Amino acid sequence: MGRANIVDSTEEAYSKPRGWKMFGLGPTELIVILVIALVVFGPSRLPKLGESVGQAVRSLREHTDKVTDEVTKSIETPATPEA
Repeated sequence: MGRANIVDSTEEAYSKPRGWKMFGLGPTELIVILVIALVVFGPSRLPKLGESVGQAVRSLREHTDKVTDEVTKSIETPATPEA
């Protein structure tokens, strides 16, 4: 029974999210990615790049919301039997 408790607590430790995560990445990974982007694109192009990425994400979210709404409406609308 003692071993089962150790296994259960280990599984819980791996299944529970810990700390702040964005896109499955922790703060350290995000900082490394930002530093690499700064080195590759330079400080003058980075704000414009961030703006364009933000617009792309916003556009993608709007389109997926529209598709989700359409699918939800088609599921909720009862089919009319043909005579």
